[in-house]
Amino acid sequence: MSRLLKEIKKVNADAARTLEGADLRTDPELQSLTRDDLRDLFPQVGKFKLRRQIFDIIHTQKPIDFLLQDMRSFVPEQSLRAALTENGVLADYLKVLKDTKTQLNSVRTFLDAHIDLLEGISANPPAPEPHGGFQASHPPNYQTESFQRTSTSPTCGPVDSYKANTFYPQGDVSLTRSPSQSSGFQQQSQVKCRMVVTGKTFNADLQLLEKVRSNSPNLDLVCHNVEDPSDQDYQVTIVFCPIISRIGTDVEAAMRNVTGDKPVILVIMEHKPEATSMSHMRTWHDDPKIVLHVCIFYHETKHGLLQCPQNTEAVSRIQGKLLEYSIKINQYTHRNSQERTRKTSSKDSNADSSGVMTWFGFRKT
Repeated sequence: MSRLLKEIKKVNADAARTLEGADLRTDPELQSLTRDDLRDLFPQVGKFKLRRQIFDIIHTQKPIDFLLQDMRSFVPEQSLRAALTENGVLADYLKVLKDTKTQLNSVRTFLDAHIDLLEGISANPPAPEPHGGFQASHPPNYQTESFQRTSTSPTCGPVDSYKANTFYPQGDVSLTRSPSQSSGFQQQSQVKCRMVVTGKTFNADLQLLEKVRSNSPNLDLVCHNVEDPSDQDYQVTIVFCPIISRIGTDVEAAMRNVTGDKPVILVIMEHKPEATSMSHMRTWHDDPKIVLHVCIFYHETKHGLLQCPQNTEAVSRIQGKLLEYSIKINQYTHRNSQERTRKTSSKDSNADSSGVMTWFGFRKT
């Protein structure tokens, strides 16, 4: 019995017998099956989930570790060691592989830097200049707002509080008009996210959000848990899905914890001490709520998130997607500030309503 057929038999023995009855016994024959083929083999409506499981099994790339083990089973250990000596056949090949890896990492770093630069320019257009400049005068009692994140998964232990790089004023913040200043205040975007964590992450999820914040100085990212399903005061759901068994089944289980119809950013978390190829990644068309999926690497020996180009790319893509759903809070603040100024001037005829505005835009979550 082939490897794929054995895995299918573990999931459903009747399905394995059906495939054997159709004379589909080898791995290449099983990997040639399409969704339409599986629908013909298992036409019942109740077999929808089974068809999806079989499709995930047969189209999941065999891990490189298994391929290397198969290769080593054909070559004696002593022969491999001899080939890796200074004058061995594989010694030069190993040097070529290392050089190629170094070159690829350099290319990835080059691409990431230029992508971040261009995305930053496109995501932060210059704000239009108002008729007069405004100079912000802040009260001294600023404080940092801390967000508590607790996972709903029984496998995920308690996580320390996460401190956002966003400052919230206590009370009002006055904006006084400055004749000498010709430019307006800096435009900032805000997005509120719901976090769903379905496994143990060793704080890699919090470290990822910290990188998104630090790389986006003009993005006010507010993350919290929404225990009440009726609470819809957020724009995006971020699902952190550690891969424990198989990517397809783990993602399906994670998405069952998502309520509502808000857009979802799916973060697939590979528990590995070193980053590997992500050729097994697919697009998740099965769930229309998923607007972006990325793969990151984390491990407890690396204290959570790995320092690798793959994770850097994931941070950049998440940042770009969050900006799509963000709200320009300075425009909102400007409009409401003028409204409040008019109300203030109607109560106190001695107040100069044209010279003072109050910043409403911040709100604790």
